[in-house]
Amino acid sequence: KNWIYKWLPIIFGCHCRSDRSFYWKGIQFPICARCTGELVGMIFCPLTFPLVSWSPWIFAILMLPMILDGVIQMVTSCESTNIRRFLTGFLFGYALMRLFLVSTIWTFHFGYHLVQSKNTLAQDAHSCRQGIFLFLLYECFDLLIDTFCIQSVFCDQLQGW
Repeated sequence: KNWIYKWLPIIFGCHCRSDRSFYWKGIQFPICARCTGELVGMIFCPLTFPLVSWSPWIFAILMLPMILDGVIQMVTSCESTNIRRFLTGFLFGYALMRLFLVSTIWTFHFGYHLVQSKNTLAQDAHSCRQGIFLFLLYECFDLLIDTFCIQSVFCDQLQGW
């Protein structure tokens, strides 16, 4: 249990603010409501992976509510609820894991078929471009969120000085 409380905030870059966290039997969750939503979404995605076959663009769009909610809170006095943070985090975590899984599968598929036959290179190049695009999209969102989380943690630490 102690390692969860130590490592989850580090992995997620979570600020662990008590007013933005859920509690269970009086004990604060190791990560905030938004990061809890991301974690639940990331766990839920592989369970439903075969059942959902939407366009990758839909999943990219599912990431926007969390980004918009965070930016709106950062630049205005509007304050989100923990339920909204959890839901937007869930959508983001689900979509992020979905894009990661799809880009990994496409990249593996391209490599497998490249070895199998050099005649299908033109067809697989299109699949590879899609996989690389999704992987880069995933990395950009990951970098954006990491930067945002680090900035939030850093700003919270500065306010404490």
